[in-house]
Amino acid sequence: MGLKNRVSDLKSFTSLEQSIENWDQARQASFISCLFQSSGNIFFGLDFDGRFINMNKGAEILFGLGQSELIGRYIYDYVDESDKDKLKDYISCLSQEKDAFGKFSFMNAEGSLLTCKLCFHLWRDENNQDLGIVVTGQDVSSWNQFQEDLVQIDRLAEIGRMTAGIVHELKNPLSIINQAAGWAGVLVHDAKEMNGRDQEELLNTLKEVEEQTSRCKNITSKVLDFVRGTEPEKKHFDIQDLLHQTIKYMEPELRFPPIDVVTFFSKESIVVDSDFKLLQQVFVNLMSNAIYAIRDADKRDGTIEISIENKDAWTKIFVNDNGLGIPEHKQDKIFELFYTTKPVGKGTGLGLPISRNILYKLGGDLSFESRQNQGTTFIVTLPK
Repeated sequence: MGLKNRVSDLKSFTSLEQSIENWDQARQASFISCLFQSSGNIFFGLDFDGRFINMNKGAEILFGLGQSELIGRYIYDYVDESDKDKLKDYISCLSQEKDAFGKFSFMNAEGSLLTCKLCFHLWRDENNQDLGIVVTGQDVSSWNQFQEDLVQIDRLAEIGRMTAGIVHELKNPLSIINQAAGWAGVLVHDAKEMNGRDQEELLNTLKEVEEQTSRCKNITSKVLDFVRGTEPEKKHFDIQDLLHQTIKYMEPELRFPPIDVVTFFSKESIVVDSDFKLLQQVFVNLMSNAIYAIRDADKRDGTIEISIENKDAWTKIFVNDNGLGIPEHKQDKIFELFYTTKPVGKGTGLGLPISRNILYKLGGDLSFESRQNQGTTFIVTLPK
């Protein structure tokens, strides 16, 4: 009886196995097709000339066109001109049996430029014969826009934090302008009896008005330049000029309490090819952090040292402070978005992660060294 049951169980198991195998053979293609079409990611197939041969709904949404409108068309008709040669290189490198990964911008039917992260893989049959190229990916346009928005938010947060110092900086020259204008008015009123000495005083007074007005204009211009958002634009400039301007911009913050900024610069120009405004935002963030660290340490001899190491392929800028330093257990988190070591209301947790992201976009890097109660050094690496 037991043997019969075992034989019966074996037959049942074999029958189930055959049913599963039959189900796989009969429905596998349909299941994969359903999965292919319903995925929120982008899938499409290309021949080796770059023509569409298949795609899912995600790809149709990306290009803004239906499958019937795209099949047989070249993908190069839709990629942004700046990415066309790179895309051709990626497709040609698949002949070496290597997957290729990269970011590309495509123009959809509505004229919008969308950025995608794509993976290119050889498509082969069961006999290992090449059929074409399978491309999978994601539309990262929204994420890229979010990162750009964060950069602008960080600028505005920095301006909000510095408002008190800026107002104080404007108060003194405006007061002098007011007094000088009053004195000039009195002299002009008595102009009929004006002697040489009065004329000299009037000229000096008007000169003072002009200088102080220019000073106010420069302060407000710096603030507006820092806040305004612009597209990244690389150009050649002396990194030392940028650092001098940044230090000048931070002067109101460095006065209360007084913090010395010591620079170890070269007498010769150190030219880099980068984005001036974005780099200035990075150094404003780094100096702001250094100022806070020194204030938090309640030091009377607060010092920020800025030095440069210049090589053929790269330039490194070191921003060192003698503040509190970063506790060791917090050091692996400081580049996380919204993480801050400052008290509530004092920091946004945006400065460092955004600064590192800016430098990544510019082909550089941001790192640091820190010892608690001794200070921190941030290291900006820029390609030439």
